[in-house]
Amino acid sequence: MKYILSLVLILLIFSCTTQDGILESEKQKFGSLFITCNVDSAQIYLDQNPTGKFTSSTDSVLLDSVKDGAHTVQFQLECHQTVGLESNIVIQAGKQTRLHVVMKMLDSVSNLFISTTPDSALIFLDGLPRGYSPVFLNCVAAGAHSLEIRKGS
Repeated sequence: MKYILSLVLILLIFSCTTQDGILESEKQKFGSLFITCNVDSAQIYLDQNPTGKFTSSTDSVLLDSVKDGAHTVQFQLECHQTVGLESNIVIQAGKQTRLHVVMKMLDSVSNLFISTTPDSALIFLDGLPRGYSPVFLNCVAAGAHSLEIRKGS
C-alpha cells in the first residue's frame, strides 16, 4: 500500500510542474495576441473588459495568457472608429495570433446625454462600457447604435 501511495505522489509531483507560476498543464490552454494599429492610445477591450493596454502606432501591443477559444476584441478612442474590423477572433493554445487594426476619425458625430432613474446605472454603447449615468458622451458616430443599461438590484 505504501508503494502505491508513494508512486501516486511521485506521479502527482511530476505532472504538476510549473513555469512562471503557471501549471504546465494549464499553460497549454493559453495563447498570445499581438495587436498593431495605425493610431496611438485607443483603449483595448477583450470580451467587453478593459485590458489596461492601449494601441501604439509604432509598436505591437501584446496580450499574453489569453485563454484559448473565441473572443471579442474592441477598441475605443474618442472621435474614432475601427474600419473593416471583424471583432471576433479565435485564440489557439500555445500559438500567437496577430491582429492589425485601422482606425479613422469620424466624419459625422453627435454628443449624447444619458440619464436614468435611478442613477448610477452602467452604460454600454456598442458593447463597450462608457460610464455610469448620468453620462455625457462626446463624439458619438452618427447612425444606429446598441445601448445597454445595467443596474444591480
